[in-house]
Amino acid sequence: MVVDSFCLILGKSYETIEERRKITMEEKYFLLKIAVVVALIAGIAQSIRGSTAESGVDNAYDGRNGEMIVLDITDKIESTVVDCLAEIPEELYEEIEYDVSVENDKVEFALEAILDTKTAIVQSEEKGYYDFPKLEVEHSEISYRTSFLPKCFRECDTIVLAFFPKGIPSMAACAFVSEDMSHVEIYLDSTWVMIKRFETLWGKQRYLWSVEQQYLISGLFEPLDAWTQHLLPSERAVTEKIAQSIAADELKNHGYLPRNTIEDYIVGVEYIVTPKYSRSEEGVWIISYYKQSAKEHELLCSVAVDGITGEVLEIQRNGGGLG
Repeated sequence: MVVDSFCLILGKSYETIEERRKITMEEKYFLLKIAVVVALIAGIAQSIRGSTAESGVDNAYDGRNGEMIVLDITDKIESTVVDCLAEIPEELYEEIEYDVSVENDKVEFALEAILDTKTAIVQSEEKGYYDFPKLEVEHSEISYRTSFLPKCFRECDTIVLAFFPKGIPSMAACAFVSEDMSHVEIYLDSTWVMIKRFETLWGKQRYLWSVEQQYLISGLFEPLDAWTQHLLPSERAVTEKIAQSIAADELKNHGYLPRNTIEDYIVGVEYIVTPKYSRSEEGVWIISYYKQSAKEHELLCSVAVDGITGEVLEIQRNGGGLG
């Protein structure tokens, strides 16, 4: 069979076995060179596959017959989970469940897939500890946050697992795992880079996002122990419109912004909980005023309004507190 193959490569035909075996030394040398070239090509191909796996881009993951798509968040790939999230109407956000209980096998499945990339999270020598090269964090325990996306977002129920170095307020990587673990989509970048992605998709900077958009991103990609958590106001909370009115009146009364031009400023609104305003029962409205400049918005001042009582807790101008 081998001789037949060699003869086919040489472009010759032989009538008898004896004739087939009478390959000249020159022909054998020619075949040897072909074999060397084939081996070199195979080695290069294997090297390319290996470097692609380590870079974390478009990698195939066959664990448990699953498929893994590893994305740097800057990759322009259509129909990713992130793109789907950016396109859904805000009224569907309430369908998302945050901080849900997830089986250990799904957590292990997602973490194993991320570790296989050897990019964002790397196993340390000591068991239970990890290195996070992109965040420049070494030998840290790992924490994670889980969310649930129902079928209305994609064709199947999806578990979101965001992984963080313990005590560090930035995500190292996240995985979107289908309920049956047949598919996992992985992103290997920080919370900040994920936010920049959504700023591009939504066409506006984070401080101009709606309260609902801020809540979505905070719930999916920021740790539970972050200094600031974005919330949705409860039914008994002061409305966004009223909070803005309170803030505007306060600024006019103190003369911090010109009374006749305050409506000309760009307004950013957040609803948060933070230890800074620990006496607030449920949340605080942060109403920020920006001046449009040539390249970016310039923050002029912010007003903190208690989400339940409507009390003004603090006024800050760019450069320091005033209230």
